[in-house]
Amino acid sequence: MRPAPIRSRSLRAILLIWLIVAVSITHYYALFAHAHSYLLAALVDRPDFVFHLVAFALMALPAFLLWRPVSTVAVGLVALAGAIELSQMMIPDREASLADLGASGAGIVLGALAAMLVSDLGVWFSGALTKVD
Repeated sequence: MRPAPIRSRSLRAILLIWLIVAVSITHYYALFAHAHSYLLAALVDRPDFVFHLVAFALMALPAFLLWRPVSTVAVGLVALAGAIELSQMMIPDREASLADLGASGAGIVLGALAAMLVSDLGVWFSGALTKVD
């Protein structure tokens, strides 16, 4: 099942701003900052995995709600994850990792599932709100 397209202009604008902020923050932390590792290391054993998973889930959710076809969105997000890993190879003190790419892919899947859930809830609520007894 695919997420239903978002028709509201204001909701589309909010989702687009969310996506831009999520991509910007993810790129900054992925390429330049090491703070996320120190903060998450106190909570979890694999902070990089958690960061990639959460960051790409937060990017994938609005992307899957905004654009079609879903396969194109998924390929674009995987290409973005690959570009980040390739960029890390060129920056001192950073390293590329297939495990990070896998965590990013898991985040994309998680974001797609969340988009389907949000879309289904939106359809359910809109139907529930328009029914008259």
